Amino acid sequence: INILDALSTKYSKSQSEIALKWLLSFEGVITMPKALKSEHIDQLSKINDWTISKDDITELTKNFPLRVSVSDCALPISKYIK
Repeated sequence: INILDALSTKYSKSQSEIALKWLLSFEGVITMPKALKSEHIDQLSKINDWTISKDDITELTKNFPLRVSVSDCALPISKYIK
């Protein structure tokens, strides 16, 4: 059984909700979820109404390590403001 399936069952949430909650747990990570169906928009509007345990965040990170390089980051906006 895959980790997203297990956590979806544990929290009664979709895999997308689990993945989004995990990404939002990291400071400085910006997510831009796509939601075309009213069901998905409703799920997004309630993303802060539930929590995921630190142990589950750790497990997700082990299975899906974040890889970010400096070249992936945008320059600070202050560079463009004069």
